[in-house]
Amino acid sequence: MKNVLLLFIVGLLFSCKKPVDLSETHWTLYYKHNPTFSFYAESYLYFKKDNIIENARNFDTLTGTWYADKKKLNIYFTNDDKYEGTIVSSDSITGTLLLPSGDHGTWFAKRK
Repeated sequence: MKNVLLLFIVGLLFSCKKPVDLSETHWTLYYKHNPTFSFYAESYLYFKKDNIIENARNFDTLTGTWYADKKKLNIYFTNDDKYEGTIVSSDSITGTLLLPSGDHGTWFAKRK
């Protein structure tokens, strides 16, 4: 009986895990737009309040909107780049991206 109770408590703890709040957080983004690329480019994401996001790249800064629902994340930038991902943990996100040109690729981000 003690084992069953212990398993129930452990299961309850894992099921009550709080969603990750991305508001006002800074991340390093690693992305590649084409599966044939052998390297990831790097930029910096700032998830602001009110679901606004900034992507500081080498020569410009894109803005957009972000939406998170539990573990799923969607980012839409003003240049029509679309990022879909999964919040893996409080300091890790991974996903796929689609560009207006039709190119697609992968990305991941680490919390700063």
